[in-house]
Amino acid sequence: MSVHDNLAEISKSLENLEETGIYDVEKYSCSLKHLTNQLEYFYCHLVKDGGRDIDNTYYHLPNRPKVHQLAYFNIGRGFNSVPGRSTQEAEEAPLLRV
Repeated sequence: MSVHDNLAEISKSLENLEETGIYDVEKYSCSLKHLTNQLEYFYCHLVKDGGRDIDNTYYHLPNRPKVHQLAYFNIGRGFNSVPGRSTQEAEEAPLLRV
């Protein structure tokens, strides 16, 4: 199957779920979009710009947190932060006290 076919199938499944009125499909679709954006950022920016070595790709914080300062990190894909995240996304991220 092609990417287009897979996305069409996912769309159909999401429509079926939405019709039940039981599951929050909009929130789930936002999660899928966010995950895809994370993968894009990791592979299209960090890995590509870092020498294409997936196992040794690191994200360096432009502004490191100071001692006793709260910091939010998105560690879902193994890198620390995604520029442009909303306040709500930051509030939902795991909390790491530095």
